[in-house]
Amino acid sequence: MAKKKNNDELQPYTEYLEHLSRNHDRSGVFNDFLTIVVCSLSLGRKEDEYRATVGKYTREEVDLFIKAFAALVLWMEAHPLEDAFGDYFQRYISQGHNSQFFTPPAVTKMMAAIIEPKAKEGPVYDPCCGSGRFFLAAAQENRSISFVGGDITEACCKMTLVNACLNDVVGEVYHMDSLRMEIWRCWRIERLPLLRLPYIREIPVARQVSVQESDGASQAAG
Repeated sequence: MAKKKNNDELQPYTEYLEHLSRNHDRSGVFNDFLTIVVCSLSLGRKEDEYRATVGKYTREEVDLFIKAFAALVLWMEAHPLEDAFGDYFQRYISQGHNSQFFTPPAVTKMMAAIIEPKAKEGPVYDPCCGSGRFFLAAAQENRSISFVGGDITEACCKMTLVNACLNDVVGEVYHMDSLRMEIWRCWRIERLPLLRLPYIREIPVARQVSVQESDGASQAAG
């Protein structure tokens, strides 16, 4: 009963971020929250990046990030394969800058239903993945799909990573200019061999082939 009470006391994760934004830039807080979550899902391989990120905040503020992460996980458990970030990002972070308006969930569901994604035909591909809504919609159609996504905004890449990893959807995300095919960072969501738990691993870009060369059977997202 005590555990249930503690869960009930948690606010939506956005409330904790808004509280932090009273003393810090809201966009910076959101980006740092995404970085903290990505590092936490990287099996201890991103400790330096994690420490550099939380080092900008007081102990009390780091506790708010921890509560935000816990609230995010609880929300995702109650809303599987739904986008946890897109609406907040569009309203409070991008505000239409660079025309960053994400495809409505109803449309991504319709797109996924039309293409009928099948794992044996290769991953689902989206060169402007935003918060990963299309991949979540595709996973609703077929839970065994994988994906390849790219976006020019690093925060979008991290939203996709967290949305996918916490929903156990595997694939690759590239921080890149999809028109010029310039790649700056790459992450891969994989599963542990025995436990089958998903985690995030950053891949050195120097070792990567171009997205055009990888998984040539990728299914296009409109």
